[in-house]
Amino acid sequence: MTAPISSAPEVHDFAAQGFPLIGGRLDYLNNREVAALVYRRNKHFVNVFVWPTAERGNGQLAMKEHRGYSLIDLEARGLHYCLVSDLNTAELAQLAKLIEQ
Repeated sequence: MTAPISSAPEVHDFAAQGFPLIGGRLDYLNNREVAALVYRRNKHFVNVFVWPTAERGNGQLAMKEHRGYSLIDLEARGLHYCLVSDLNTAELAQLAKLIEQ
């Protein structure tokens, strides 16, 4: 098992931009302890998994679709963000850009 999250990630409510923060939890992803933030866009939920990384990030979004879900990977400020939702990739990318700022 990897080292636990040493500190909580910055958490922002993007309700004014159409992505209200619904909640958060501690979760496990690939045997890694991660923070999981939950946002909503209309009737869709977005899970944002966050964990520390050695990379500082370059603002590039890695997007893909799998079995009806959109996934976006983003590295910024020493954190890796993995956004997962049944939203289309364009709307999910809007949230990723807000998180990156």
